Amino acid sequence: DKDARAVLKPLVRIASAIVVTRSASPRAADPAEVARVAARLARGAAITTAPAVGAAMAAARSAAGPDGLVCVAGSLALAADARTALGLRPSERWW
Repeated sequence: DKDARAVLKPLVRIASAIVVTRSASPRAADPAEVARVAARLARGAAITTAPAVGAAMAAARSAAGPDGLVCVAGSLALAADARTALGLRPSERWW
């Protein structure tokens, strides 16, 4: 139920690569649809999809390189899954 266009619009302007995935939440958006929205907005950014958050984090870190930046955007559920993929303990369970 997130507005993918509103989330992506300010980010695609500065991104050189976009990796789209879904959180474990049953309410998660379809990555293929989010990638289509990103492709309509992006100007030259490489857009890929990943089957799970861990794979997306690995792909994003690889695309960013050792001195690059990875930005996780979307829902709190996605942010929590990304923290878990990075080996970080959740600060609190909200659901």
